[in-house]
Amino acid sequence: MVLTRQVLEDYQKLGREIARINKKIDYYANTPLKAIHGIVKGSTKGFPYTERRIEVGAPSIADTKQREQKVRELMICLASRKKEYEQLKFDIDIAIEAIEDMEMRQIFQYRYIDEMTILEIGELLGYDRSTISKKIDRFLEKQVSPTSHF
Repeated sequence: MVLTRQVLEDYQKLGREIARINKKIDYYANTPLKAIHGIVKGSTKGFPYTERRIEVGAPSIADTKQREQKVRELMICLASRKKEYEQLKFDIDIAIEAIEDMEMRQIFQYRYIDEMTILEIGELLGYDRSTISKKIDRFLEKQVSPTSHF
């Protein structure tokens, strides 16, 4: 696999999509359904029978089933995205390990496997944020057209 800007962007987008799906699942799991309220009329058991009103409420069955269906769909989608993400992460990790320049290998490891920001990488390696960005850009440009620098 050749590291390209598109592959790395797709990888990051996939990670964000997984986080978004997880948030949706958490929302559906932790947010209670709105209950439908009503009043039921009844009477006391003994004589004289006196009318009583009781307020009841519960989520509608249709809403509960729709929610369960949505969570199932999200879980299937999440499993698929996670599998795709892990495979892409593995391929990217192998490509990063093949980078000959140790500093570039570290930068790509920190950025795409360890998911550090460019600012964090710059602080760690003693460079300005823009220097790290330029190093990544130059490396990726060489990957696309390795003979263009001669």
